[in-house]
Amino acid sequence: MGKGTSNQTFTNYHDNGKLSEVACAPGSGSLTDPWKQPGSNYPYTPGLLAMDDVNKLSHLLPLKNSASATPNAGSRPDELLGKFEYELFKLQQPHDTGLSEEKRQLALSVTRRFFDRCKANFLGFPGVVSLSYSHLADFLDVEVNNVGDPFTTGSSLTQAKFMERAVLDYFAAVWKAEWPHDVRTQKADVIDSSDKQLVTALENPSSYWGFVTTMGCTEGNIYGLWSGRHYLSGEMMLVDGHLAGEYGLGRPANEDHSDGLSNGQGKSGSYFVNGDQERATLEKLSGTVLRSPTKESKSPICFYSSESHYSIRKAVVLLKIKTFHKAATKLNFPPPKGFDSWPTEVPSNEDGSINVQSLAVLVEEFAKRGYPALICFNSGTTFKGAYDDVEKAADLLLPIFNRHNLLNRSFYYTDGKGEVRQVKRHGFWVHVDGALGATHMPFLKMAQMQGVLELEPDTTIPDFDFALRGKKTQHYDYSDIEVVNSIATSGHKWIGCPFPSGVYMTKTKYQMMPREKPSYILTLDTTLSGSRSGLASVFTWDYLARHSFNDLMEKAVHCHNLATALAGKLRVLNDLVERGELHPNLSPPSLWVSRSPLSLAVVFRRPNKAIMHSYILSEEEEFRDGESRKLSHVYTMGHVTLEQIERLIHDLSQDGAFDLDK
Repeated sequence: MGKGTSNQTFTNYHDNGKLSEVACAPGSGSLTDPWKQPGSNYPYTPGLLAMDDVNKLSHLLPLKNSASATPNAGSRPDELLGKFEYELFKLQQPHDTGLSEEKRQLALSVTRRFFDRCKANFLGFPGVVSLSYSHLADFLDVEVNNVGDPFTTGSSLTQAKFMERAVLDYFAAVWKAEWPHDVRTQKADVIDSSDKQLVTALENPSSYWGFVTTMGCTEGNIYGLWSGRHYLSGEMMLVDGHLAGEYGLGRPANEDHSDGLSNGQGKSGSYFVNGDQERATLEKLSGTVLRSPTKESKSPICFYSSESHYSIRKAVVLLKIKTFHKAATKLNFPPPKGFDSWPTEVPSNEDGSINVQSLAVLVEEFAKRGYPALICFNSGTTFKGAYDDVEKAADLLLPIFNRHNLLNRSFYYTDGKGEVRQVKRHGFWVHVDGALGATHMPFLKMAQMQGVLELEPDTTIPDFDFALRGKKTQHYDYSDIEVVNSIATSGHKWIGCPFPSGVYMTKTKYQMMPREKPSYILTLDTTLSGSRSGLASVFTWDYLARHSFNDLMEKAVHCHNLATALAGKLRVLNDLVERGELHPNLSPPSLWVSRSPLSLAVVFRRPNKAIMHSYILSEEEEFRDGESRKLSHVYTMGHVTLEQIERLIHDLSQDGAFDLDK
């Protein structure tokens, strides 16, 4: 394809079995012609092309919409490189006969060289770029689609759910959940039309349930907050399904999560009962909302810290969940004690972890008014890599929930016989965004417990997993209260994967009722998307199969020690700066070096653009005591070496390294 300009002949097959041929000229059809050209502001990828590339490629890449076909034509270098980048990767246009093989190979060669350069100095993001998965190339020649629930095979057999279930069992063990999953919640793979009850009684409702994600931890965060909203709003969970099937529940009178604040009850009304129904369908059950006394039926309020990932803010908008700031503003609540006004997010400590005292104050302002709490903690914040102390937060929050009758909320439904029945739920949901820390920290803790890692005496590795319980106090025993409801992590960060992936996990008793079990795929529609990448399970399974717990402990200690070494080297530079012996023109004279406890991220003053691009560093602006600080950081992931760190330290020691105009 793409080498000739003659007409191409196509064969048409007709219903009567006859064949006909038609010739098609290049560029014919209804597509726009001439093809629209981009404007003058071409996007530009730093490092993809260089000016010497332009000299070599100009004869292959004519710039049809610009007189600037050579570096000497007066264009700025970045504009010219942007134009050549666009032309190099532009695909077939209506007047073309296809992309030439020479140009296709050239584009791939440039891309390979670009990624090789990126891999050499990739320090600024929490991802692994040096991977070893070429032995899985055969899996790239087949569609691997884990559509539907991980614990039901379904009818689409080009899937790898058998690997997905093994991966989920692995994480359930690491996160101290009860495993394996209790599959009694879902019946056989084949639907029996004579048996409409698709949900049965659970033997172990505390066993885990989860799935491998396609969109990384963001997908897990969205699903976790969605599940929390569902649970706290009194909607039917999968664990309630056998009761509904037995007692004949129907659809709710109203199902709307857009507000639920003005009268404290929300717009999710109680369901009606149809006594003639033998059992409710899944579609009806998924929308069922349990009745609750007015005082307890208010909409859930979301709390997350100022250091939380942007996907959390996106999720609350997508799911129409009210944050405490928006709810307090709408309802004109006075600011709580210690605050001049309502903060937009829960304040964080200087190290990036959530301020648990502030969280407790903010939560109580809503708890005393009967609002349940949907709380998101971090195990490894995005920029500082900080770890929230979930256990300490629980010690403060559980007594608050107890004081305001949110430890056990009563929901009611009327069964098909007209009898009122009761369901008990907590008035809180805790989700842990463990994009980085949920894979890294368990192995660091294992290393500490086995004496492989020595930490400072006052440094503890915070717990965040499903084993976390409340404590027994002088006034109340919280030791049976499960603190964590759901956890999400990324597979492409600390573990490493060529594409985004992740794991979401909760307990079976907290699993949402799916809307249906489509006969097309013969599996419950329990996950966020329909189709899911089966390759995410294949690649994650392969990595875990090739690396023992000891291997991962060694990796965790290596990453931790590199971060310690980097922080130490940067502090040596900072001492020179503060004494005026290095970068004497910096104002103020400081590199602002910091590292949160146990973090793999080391934060420092943002260097110049050349260093930022060379090491692929990210940046963030922070305000401290009214002073603006432009910061960057390095993540010591598994591919990072001491030699790379030494090169960075050398470059940061050169004149002009922190000149932001360069």
